[in-house]
Amino acid sequence: MTGQPDLRGRLRATGALQAEVLVGPRVRRWAITAGSLVTVGLTSALATAAGLPFALAMALALVALLVVALWLTLATMPDRDRPIAGAILMAGRRELSRFRRASGQRFPPRTAWGIRRWLGRVPETAANQVVRATYLIDLGRYDAAAEIVDRIEQSGPVERFGRARLAAIVDFERGGLGDLGPTRLAFGAIDDPQERAVAAWQLALEDARQRYVLGGDWRAPLEVAAGSADPRARSIRAWLPTLIWGALPILLALYLLALAVELAVGGSIL
Repeated sequence: MTGQPDLRGRLRATGALQAEVLVGPRVRRWAITAGSLVTVGLTSALATAAGLPFALAMALALVALLVVALWLTLATMPDRDRPIAGAILMAGRRELSRFRRASGQRFPPRTAWGIRRWLGRVPETAANQVVRATYLIDLGRYDAAAEIVDRIEQSGPVERFGRARLAAIVDFERGGLGDLGPTRLAFGAIDDPQERAVAAWQLALEDARQRYVLGGDWRAPLEVAAGSADPRARSIRAWLPTLIWGALPILLALYLLALAVELAVGGSIL
């Protein structure tokens, strides 16, 4: 395997890796997309034939889209990827909780513009240094990220782990080896079960990301980490409410867009 140097960016590589697990190879993505589009078309056609108002027809079509897309995603997911997918969602929720504790905000920024705005608006504190360094890495500002990493206090094993992990990420993004040896040593000193569970996944994800970029077996570290996770978290079906809530804002935006287009072309939504 030759690796994917164009994915060296932490955010791009992590997103691509997670998409491999949650959505799968291109053929599976096409199947999910085709099935979802067919569902929207059939639902819209049936609703129109029944004489339902446009607004109600669109609402039914989008609900059908959500149900079918989630069902196809779960039904076509290989058995070996199910524990990894569950662990990814579990880790995402825990990372969100850590962000909220560190920043006092409910939702993290999702775009480069939002990240820059957050960095400019929120002053650096000891509690948010890890978050700030991570965002700077995502923006490609490695020197600034390295400066913050050097300032992170190593008051305990969790802080030492976070500093070592971020130092490895910065080194890898700069084209270095991204040696995770110091990170593994720091991980071994974490005793708190909850902190250790989060750290185990962070370490496995970084190891997998480096392997993914370089063309190695990226699933191996994720399988090990997922195998030691809470069995309930490894069940992808247990995370259906999380997936639904995550999809609702997108569906609402599509719904409002469809209504706006209908009104713009002179149609009636009722």
